[in-house]
Amino acid sequence: MARWSFTSPSFIALGGVHYLDGIGDMNNLARRSLEGINSFIFRRMGEQLSLHGDPAIRMNRYKGPDFTPDLGSFTLQPAAPTVNQDSFTVVMAVLNLGQNFKDSLSINVKRILPDGQIFTYPFRLKMRGFADTLRLRLPVLGKAALGKNRLLIDLDPANRIVELPSDFSPVSPLDFGIFTATQRRPTLYATATNQDQFFRLEIDTTALFNSPVFLSNTLKSESGLLSWSPASVNFQNGQVIMADAARYST
Repeated sequence: MARWSFTSPSFIALGGVHYLDGIGDMNNLARRSLEGINSFIFRRMGEQLSLHGDPAIRMNRYKGPDFTPDLGSFTLQPAAPTVNQDSFTVVMAVLNLGQNFKDSLSINVKRILPDGQIFTYPFRLKMRGFADTLRLRLPVLGKAALGKNRLLIDLDPANRIVELPSDFSPVSPLDFGIFTATQRRPTLYATATNQDQFFRLEIDTTALFNSPVFLSNTLKSESGLLSWSPASVNFQNGQVIMADAARYST
């Protein structure tokens, strides 16, 4: 019971008003909740709790939602529609890689026929957690659709939702992070929210990234975690390392 009384306030705070606070703040909040209970056992547990780790580490770093289509989930039902059918269904997962969003997401599905005609189908998807599935039934349009059709899917076409400010978010090391000689080689981690995009990661000992030891690497994102550990850098004790990244098009 005492353990539940500790973990429950922690998770409530983590998903509520303390969403962007450090784990040390969560620990202190839960400890104070135990000490406020009129029970010797609960108070004693609160006094014995300690955090082994960096209290400044944050479990959440996202200050807004970040929607992206999961291109690998895209399917048609049936897989090869024919002009003899009256309709087909577009199925695709939509991911939210940022903060939880408790509203519906506006989506425009634009269809371009072989003769250049364009049809736009507006749709609203009720997002449930970090992912949901778009299922939109479209008319075949008879012989006019015979040939190559293109589907363009636009999430939040009116840009009414304030999403994450960039396509790249550093994850580790945090600002002023320290690596010691006993640790493995430092690795730069970052979340990349755009699929099939190229990112340039850079590392140097100066903020202008123009010293003789400057190194860079190019990685392709698939909406996941990017990592880079430059093997040719000779890290010195007390040396300050700068790391940065930017998205670019090929």
